[in-house]
Amino acid sequence: MIPPPYTGSPAHVERGEELVAEEGATLTWRVRAAGPVTAARLAFSGGDTLPLTKNGADWVAGGVAGAPALVQVLLADSAGVVAGDERRLAIRPDRPPVVTLVQPTGRTEFLPGRLAPVSVEVLATDDYGIGEAQLAVTIASGKGEAVKFERKTLPFAGRTRRPEGGLRLTATLDLAALGLGPGDELYFHAEATDRRTPAPGRGRSETAFLVITDTTAKPRADFTGMVLAAEPEYFRSQRQIIIDTEKLLADRRRLAAAEFNARSNEIGADQGPRRSRSHPLLGQSVKVRLKAAVNAMWQAELHLRVHEPERALPFEYRALELLKSVQQEARVYVQRVGFEPPPIEVARLRLTGKLDDVGSRVRTGRMEPADSFAALRTALVAATGAATAADARAAAGGLVPAAVNDPRLLAVLHAFRRLADSLATGRDCASCRADAARRLYPAAPRAGAGPGARHGRAFLARRAVPARLEASPR
Repeated sequence: MIPPPYTGSPAHVERGEELVAEEGATLTWRVRAAGPVTAARLAFSGGDTLPLTKNGADWVAGGVAGAPALVQVLLADSAGVVAGDERRLAIRPDRPPVVTLVQPTGRTEFLPGRLAPVSVEVLATDDYGIGEAQLAVTIASGKGEAVKFERKTLPFAGRTRRPEGGLRLTATLDLAALGLGPGDELYFHAEATDRRTPAPGRGRSETAFLVITDTTAKPRADFTGMVLAAEPEYFRSQRQIIIDTEKLLADRRRLAAAEFNARSNEIGADQGPRRSRSHPLLGQSVKVRLKAAVNAMWQAELHLRVHEPERALPFEYRALELLKSVQQEARVYVQRVGFEPPPIEVARLRLTGKLDDVGSRVRTGRMEPADSFAALRTALVAATGAATAADARAAAGGLVPAAVNDPRLLAVLHAFRRLADSLATGRDCASCRADAARRLYPAAPRAGAGPGARHGRAFLARRAVPARLEASPR
């Protein structure tokens, strides 16, 4: 077996029942017969055959490792054709690269004035080495229907081989040099290819997002006195304002004076819209309590603006109390007027409707579940019952597709071949039958739960079968 050149693996010789080849390897089959042979060929489980040519004392043929299969040698002489035991050809696939984004991950936000370079670190591993690697970057700018997308690829600046295998790839994203502005987004992922030819395998990492916060939507004006924040996009409730004030007072010891004053001013900015929203409700018919609530909000906002949240808190509670009292008093319940339908007499009208115009629709069908254990049951009967040579051959033939992917069934297949040969000669080989049964039980998979009634003797019998099989001697 000669592996593909890009793998860097040396040529090797495989013997025995299990033959392992790299995907795409060049194979040279070599068979040597003990006696005179007139022709030879290889029979594969998929139905293909490969003729062997005479080369000195050996019979040889070439091929390429593609799909896994069972291989059987057929030798012809003057007496007929002799079939050898099956060999299992397993393929070691060349898997695509595995690319992992170490940093950054998820979503990262930046302020427009603080666009620091972003360090990117990626780990890439492959069975036989990494070929090319790059960053696939997409920049989204604009809003709504005017959004624009720009795609580009960036190389990795650093490429270091890791002791445990694979590569460590590094790069730096300069957001300012890439032209990102407020509100723009950059999302990227890493791509890598292996060295397989002619079609390399490809792998990619998860996607990371870099977002430039758009602060232009909330402008601020410079005044000689106090700076007032713009009106927020939503109104905080009076209860939320109280919660924020109490949290500010609890965090007072660990906050700097400037930060404390800024947070107090922000709460005052929230109190203002809350008051303005209640102010239009004032009218000639509104009670005095609602006016008192607005006055309390005025006092709370005043103390918050001058960085005195402890003095604003009582007014906030007073405003909340007055608002709740007005809200409860405004709930007036009146009896519904107009048409009142008569009550339905359920006991008299139940099940008396007419179904003449309602047609019935019945769909019947029978679904047969896929039986993936038919070959194993046939083999089990042949191994434990009074089987004939035809039964043993049928059991062996049914095990061939399963043995391609399960190496444990290869020995079971050989045991049934020997049992079929012994029965064909007119003798019942008890040791062959026992060997087939002994090898079959450990290789048989457990059946999963299927649809059916969960009661009765049939259900209990199905539940008891696995226990009996596990308790049976092997």
